[in-house]
Amino acid sequence: MVDVNIIDDPLEVAWCYIKGPFLTDAIAVVPYYMIDRNYIFIRLLKASRYRLYQSYVSTAITDAAFDLIDNTLVKRIVDTFNMGILLLLLAHFFACIWILIG
Repeated sequence: MVDVNIIDDPLEVAWCYIKGPFLTDAIAVVPYYMIDRNYIFIRLLKASRYRLYQSYVSTAITDAAFDLIDNTLVKRIVDTFNMGILLLLLAHFFACIWILIG
């Protein structure tokens, strides 16, 4: 079970964002390629939050499917989903390198 705290106040939501992933997002959107093309890899900072999102999705799938199907099958579904997302991230990473090389 995931402990969720619902926040309704927009200022509190903004403050939580500023305390959390704001710095990573701000660094990732700076157009470093205009300064030097080698700095484009700084945009990959957003990929550092992949583990956090992966745990959210895995928990959601597990909670939704736990009552419907077998526990080992749920684990296989979650592992397959995680592998697919990881393969997409790797393909995107190597495509970015290919474009950078020219």
